[in-house]
Amino acid sequence: MNSKLKILSFLVFFAATGILHGTAWENYNTSNSRLPDNTVNFLLEDLSGIIWAGTNSGISLYNGVTWENYDKYSSSTVFSIAVDRANKKWFGLHDRIISSFGDGIIISSYVFLTQDIPIRDIAIEEDYIWLASVGKGVYRIENGTHTAFQEDPHPDDTISLPENNVFAITITDSGEVWAGTEKGASRFNRDAETWTTYRREEGSQTTLPANRINSIFEDSSGNLWFGTTSGLSLKESGGSMDNLKNYYVEDGLPSNTIRAITQDTRGSIWVATSSGVGKYDGISWIEFNAQNSGLASNNVFALTPSRDGGVWFGTDRGVGKFLRKDISLNRKQVLVQGGAEGFVNPDVGDQARIFFNAEHPGKAEIRIFTSRGMLIWETSKDTSPGMDYVTWDCRNLSGNFVSSGVYTVHIKAPGVDSKRQIPVIR
Repeated sequence: MNSKLKILSFLVFFAATGILHGTAWENYNTSNSRLPDNTVNFLLEDLSGIIWAGTNSGISLYNGVTWENYDKYSSSTVFSIAVDRANKKWFGLHDRIISSFGDGIIISSYVFLTQDIPIRDIAIEEDYIWLASVGKGVYRIENGTHTAFQEDPHPDDTISLPENNVFAITITDSGEVWAGTEKGASRFNRDAETWTTYRREEGSQTTLPANRINSIFEDSSGNLWFGTTSGLSLKESGGSMDNLKNYYVEDGLPSNTIRAITQDTRGSIWVATSSGVGKYDGISWIEFNAQNSGLASNNVFALTPSRDGGVWFGTDRGVGKFLRKDISLNRKQVLVQGGAEGFVNPDVGDQARIFFNAEHPGKAEIRIFTSRGMLIWETSKDTSPGMDYVTWDCRNLSGNFVSSGVYTVHIKAPGVDSKRQIPVIR
């Protein structure tokens, strides 16, 4: 048996035993499923655990076994999805919103807006449905009639929306309505029915990093997160908009272009960007992309948490799910992530990311050996309690790429002394 066949046999074994990271990712596209389009603009898990996808070719749902599509809207681009307390779904299309009843098997259409107005986001509260539109501002719908909130062209106006291109709309647990526009983040004043807008201030490190707001998200602690085209902002619960904590690529974000934000069941914040996804555990960021994980594409538009602890991602190459066992590690456990196929191929830019979970502060030592026990790479780093990682670019101590083979990584860190295999195929 030649070396590549041996490695492939090894991969089959490890896939069956759940060791390879590939078993921790599920990917669906038009080639391996009934997903109607590979470009997925929005994702949402409803109250029944059904995953809904808004694509460039209509609406699709995943029932846990297969994807089901609604051919009636196959020519429609779906930008947004929301669910109310009765598990009724609302879908924002390029020219209307539609709603579904019951278990989502039958969809009825309600055309509130007859103009060609893309609905980029939807927020639902007891009496109102709020819509963020591109070109026509914010709409508030009550009993089938709508009120429009739009930009006032008067240069001295300070109480209207600053811009009619609105990309995000969010209602906080305390009842505040926030809109993300091309020219800042706007908060609605219910009594006066006016808007207060917060913008980037030149030279400030504690205001918004950019005026275009793509996403607004409230986490379980009441903190507000703003995804912009130049970074991510955190407004702590009770804090002010002139005292934001900002995060950038240099802090660990995959990209400064933030498209969507969510929180998983363990409290970690996830962001979708133009260069992959980022996960923040309250201390540091971990980046996942198509080169170091099972993510199908770096071009990520949407994400939604799953009740089983996983996270779903919408990309330009279909839908992917990151399973819970990749989110955290038990003590003494080591996890290796490689390329999208479950092995590492440095010829296409793959790298191996090696995760470990130290019990207390100290030094982590990482060594990689051939199948014959020859040391080919080593590094060390100071580590803290919790999940940490190092990245191996598949080069040896001489700086050359290693050959195809199965390599063993040995990690020694506080409370950790473990080995894992890394399959490399070139």
